[in-house]
Amino acid sequence: MPTRRVVGQRDRVEAGLRERGVGMRNRTIGLTRVVTRATLLAACLAATGCSLLGLAPQLEEAATVEYYTGTVDRESPGKGPVIVVLHDTRAGEKAIAFYDIVPTQGVYHLMAEPGSYLVFAFEDGNGNYAFDPGERSASLRGQPGNARDSQAPAQRGRLVVRTGGPAPGYGIDLSAGGLATSFARRASRCGVVTTLDDARFAPEQVEAGVYRPMDFVRETGPGLFLLEPYDASRIPVVLVHGMDGSPRDFAVIVDHLDRSRLQPWVFYYPTGLTLSFSAFALDQFLEELQSRLGFSRLYLVAHSMGGLVSRGAINLRLGDGRRTEVERFVTISTPWLGHAAANLGVKTAPVVVPSWRDMSPGSAYLQGLFAVAWPPAIERSMLFSFHGHSMMTPGSDDGAVSVQSMLAYPAQDGTRLVRGLDEDHTSILKSPKTLELLGELLGPS
Repeated sequence: MPTRRVVGQRDRVEAGLRERGVGMRNRTIGLTRVVTRATLLAACLAATGCSLLGLAPQLEEAATVEYYTGTVDRESPGKGPVIVVLHDTRAGEKAIAFYDIVPTQGVYHLMAEPGSYLVFAFEDGNGNYAFDPGERSASLRGQPGNARDSQAPAQRGRLVVRTGGPAPGYGIDLSAGGLATSFARRASRCGVVTTLDDARFAPEQVEAGVYRPMDFVRETGPGLFLLEPYDASRIPVVLVHGMDGSPRDFAVIVDHLDRSRLQPWVFYYPTGLTLSFSAFALDQFLEELQSRLGFSRLYLVAHSMGGLVSRGAINLRLGDGRRTEVERFVTISTPWLGHAAANLGVKTAPVVVPSWRDMSPGSAYLQGLFAVAWPPAIERSMLFSFHGHSMMTPGSDDGAVSVQSMLAYPAQDGTRLVRGLDEDHTSILKSPKTLELLGELLGPS
């Protein structure tokens, strides 16, 4: 039977996804200032509508989410992806609560609120993302039980799709039209074409992602958006923002991409939740779009915390034994060793933003970032900033993150380029030198 993990404030997600850290942004209301305010407990407690205190019920809701994982195999070689769906069977009704697309075979990941579920999988041989009679299938019944961290995915929730397997008992249609009807929220966030002016990227939504993250998940994101219609002849460049950020942070970079070769995509996520959650979401969206669009090459450019999210997502794929289409990975001012301000927030704030725990130096998430071996085929580069001075960081910094954190030795191993720029934590995204370097790093081989 499938196994369950409760995704609480630390989001201890299984199947190789350890807790990792998050980065910072030196915005008007960035983490450093938020944590500083958080130490003034009396003032915060007296303030009406304090953002941190309003976070508590959001975290209680997040703690109820359950996580299911297992493996998919086929009785014999086949064609098409295997689609795994989590059926909600409460009150005698069947509806899809969540789904995952497994390109060939390997690990599936599902999330849902507490309930009674059945896991059903089918081989989509004709590629229409719908279950058709005669397609090979499998199912698991019974209420999931708790699992130990030491259990390997192969020991849990194993599905073997086979000829003559069970039928779901109702129609399953995850095509574009079917998604628009039954999964409108997911359909509107996965591969939808939009612009950086999208209202979802507005500052008030960014703030909700920190202090009302579950509202953000329901109403706004997370999502992987295209900034122009998909073109199979050009390489996608996924841009991943940092703490308290949004896709709008990359406006200058987007304007200067070589659009004859590259097409910009943006990942948007609630920066208050754990980094394991955001890495999981990025991995899910990338895998679904690869299955639907069929791209074979991908570049990732990530700022600050986005570098930690992105590495966590790639670790998920590699740790599961799945291939990754990522060929080049460029991080910009990423705090690989975390930030002292996050640790101060964890110790003193009345309510702790989950990402602060991941960001604290020495956190389990940070320690696990380099536990998965990366193939040499993934070309890595690092840009870092050093113009600034923050009272919250020891030594040299860029106004938000210490240079020491940005230059962690494990992150430098095997890199194509490590280059420092005389910019602060946010101006580096607009620097002419950054644009020049990205032109080289993302240019023709």
